[in-house]
Amino acid sequence: PNSKIMNHKLTELSEELLNYPKMIEELQLEILEKNVALTKTDEKISNIESKIKTEINAEVDANGKKVYSNAEAREAELIERTKFNSDLAELRQEHDYLQKEIQEARIKVESFGNQQRNIRSILHFFANSSELAEQL
Repeated sequence: PNSKIMNHKLTELSEELLNYPKMIEELQLEILEKNVALTKTDEKISNIESKIKTEINAEVDANGKKVYSNAEAREAELIERTKFNSDLAELRQEHDYLQKEIQEARIKVESFGNQQRNIRSILHFFANSSELAEQL
């Protein structure tokens, strides 16, 4: 009876092992899609920031002098203006969300790879054990 249970468990493990490549592939494709979305989001962020920088660089006072004459002043003004830009805030939130999703999917891929190796090792161990038992 024990060998029947053991054979059943080993069969289940073998079937599970066959599922991992497809599961890993699906996650990797998901990561690829999310990376494309992340790149698009980053481009949108960059475009908005560039427009704001252009506005800051073009700003002049009543005498025609640049309002933000040095790099530190321009950078400080950029930070100030981007704080209150709702489109930018939404895109940054999307950026963070996508990064988190990508990291979680990568962790799952790694976990599935580890489980796959562990099952292979178990099956290999029992295959060698049964060969040894047959020789005795």
